[in-house]
Amino acid sequence: MNRITNFLRNPILSTTAMGAVSAITQVVIGFVTMPILLGYLGNNALGIWLIALAVMEVMSLINFSASGVLITETAKIREQNDKDAQATLLSTGFCVFLSMGFALLLICVPVAYWVDWHSLLMVGTAISAQETTAMFCALAVCLSLIYPLNFTKSILLGMHQGSKAYTIEFIGHIFSLMGIILATSTHQPMAVLVLAFFLPLPVLMFAIGGVVVMRQKAVFWTFSKFDPALARHILREAARLGVGSTFLSITFHADVVFIGAIIGAAAATEYGLIQRLFAISILVCATLNNALWPSFSRAKAQGDLYWLRRTFLKAVATTTMGAAIVAFVITHFLEGILFAWVKQTFDFAVMLVAGMMVWAILIGAVSSVSTLLKSLGHTQFLITAQAAMMAVKLGVSAVLIGPMGPSGAIWATIVAYICCLLLPSYIYYRRRMARPH
Repeated sequence: MNRITNFLRNPILSTTAMGAVSAITQVVIGFVTMPILLGYLGNNALGIWLIALAVMEVMSLINFSASGVLITETAKIREQNDKDAQATLLSTGFCVFLSMGFALLLICVPVAYWVDWHSLLMVGTAISAQETTAMFCALAVCLSLIYPLNFTKSILLGMHQGSKAYTIEFIGHIFSLMGIILATSTHQPMAVLVLAFFLPLPVLMFAIGGVVVMRQKAVFWTFSKFDPALARHILREAARLGVGSTFLSITFHADVVFIGAIIGAAAATEYGLIQRLFAISILVCATLNNALWPSFSRAKAQGDLYWLRRTFLKAVATTTMGAAIVAFVITHFLEGILFAWVKQTFDFAVMLVAGMMVWAILIGAVSSVSTLLKSLGHTQFLITAQAAMMAVKLGVSAVLIGPMGPSGAIWATIVAYICCLLLPSYIYYRRRMARPH
C-alpha cells in the first residue's frame, strides 16, 4: 500500500503511467476504428479521412506547443506558491486562448468552404463535392475549439496534476470511439463523423478538467485578473513555440497531403496507414517528455542543474530505446498487424518500410532535446532548426516522390531530421547545455 501511495504522489511517475495508458488507448482505438472506417468509406474516402486526421494532429501539436508557455509559467508560479500570480496567469491565459480559437475559426471556415478540396485531392466518386466541403467545414469548427477547450490540460500539467489530465484524456478517447461507432452504424455523412470523433475529447477535457482545476482553488474565467502585459508575453512565447511546431508538424503531416495531391487519395491511404503505425513511437516518447516538461522548468527555477542534466540524459536514452523497440516490433510483424487491422494486404516497398523504421528511431533521439529546450525557454534555436528542416523536407520530397513514390516522402523526412535537427541539436547541447551556467 505504501508503494502505491508513493507512486501516486510522484508526479513524474504517475503522469508517465497515465500518459502511457492514454497513449495505448489511442493506439487501440486507431486499430479498432480504421477497419470500420475502411469498410464504411472505401479506400479513396478513407484517404480524405486520413488527411483530416493529419490536419487535426498538426493543429493539436501546435496547440500543445503554444500551451507550453502555460505549463512552464504555471510550474514556476506553483514553486513560488503565489496564488494571486496564479489567478492572473490562468485568467489571462484563458482569454488569450479563447481569442486564438475565435481567430482560427474566422480563418479556417472560409478556407474550408471556398477551396475545392474535392478536385484538389482527386477524390473521385467516393463522396460528393458537397460532402467533402461539409467535412472540411466541420473540421474547421473542431480546429477552432482546440485552443480554449484544451486549456485546462496545460494548467493541470503545469500543476503536476498530469495524471488527472491523462485520465480525462483516456475517458475522451473512449467517448470518441463510441461516437465513431454510433455515427457509422447510423450511416452519417463524413461531417458528422468528424464531429463525433474529434469533439468529445476537448469538450470533456474542458468540463472535467475545469472542475479539477477549481478543486485546486484556481479560477480561470474571471476577467478582473486579466493582465495585458502578461497576455502579450503569452502570445509572444506561444507564437515562438507555435511557429516551431508548425514547421515540425508540416514536416511530418505534409506527407499524406503531398502524396494525395501528387499520386492520389488511394496512395495517401496506404502511406497514412503505415505512417500511423510507426507514429506510435511519437506517443511513447511524448508520454515521458510531457511528464518531464514542468519538472525541467521547476529544476531550472531551483537551480538544480545536476538533476537537470542527469534526468535529461536518462530521458534521451529511454526515449531512443523505446522508439527503437517499437520500430523493430512493428517492422517484424508489419504484414500481420496490417491484415489484422484492416483485413487487407499491401505490397509496401522495402525502402518505405526501412525509412519508417529509421524515422521512428530518430524521433526518440531528438524528442527529449526538444522538450528540454522548450522547458528552459531556449526556443530560438529550435525555431531556426525546424524551419530549415521543413524547407529541406518539402524540397527533397518534391524531387523524390516522383521517381520513388511514397518512399521518397519518408526519406526526405529522414534527410531533413538528420541534417537540420539531430546533428545541430547535438552540437548545441555540447556547447550550451552540457554545462549550463
